[in-house]
Amino acid sequence: MRWDGVSSSACMIVNRTGIILAKYRLANEAAKAAVAAPGAAPEAALRCWIKLSIGTLKCNVDASICSDPIGMEYGGVIRDENGQFVVVVQGAFAGHFSPLIAEAVGLREVLTWIKDQGTHLVTIEFDGNLLIDALNSDDDIMSSVCIFVNDCKALVRAIYHCSVSFIYRLANSITHSIVRVAGSELGRTV
Repeated sequence: MRWDGVSSSACMIVNRTGIILAKYRLANEAAKAAVAAPGAAPEAALRCWIKLSIGTLKCNVDASICSDPIGMEYGGVIRDENGQFVVVVQGAFAGHFSPLIAEAVGLREVLTWIKDQGTHLVTIEFDGNLLIDALNSDDDIMSSVCIFVNDCKALVRAIYHCSVSFIYRLANSITHSIVRVAGSELGRTV
């Protein structure tokens, strides 16, 4: 694989991803300890993993803009109710994207994959506040991003028991790192 002019073997990507995962686990344990501390702020719970109901999946989604020839990368890290990895979906598109359009396209692609797999009982977490607000709004959106937002709304409705909510950037860092490490191929990969 080639990204930003640097070639990486699959083994190197797996090793880097393993290091990122280890750092994520350490950070998550520290965040859990902070939440459990006396006097902890309620918002602190949004910064660490919260155990899900049995049979529920959690999908953290992220997107980023990168240099040519790839214009944007996206990814979704899907985990089970115990926080164990199930699958990583990632991909990239060539072109020029605004950050909001990149986030909307990335979310649409991950939701499309989830729907195509027949997955249900899934909580989507995303660190794009503007996009989350647009998805949760009943208002018609009139902008260049509206087609993607409307696609995402339709996909969320088509997936049985699917919800989309905000997550802090720090808590979504493992997904961001995986997008950056693995997102060098155009199209979608699992």
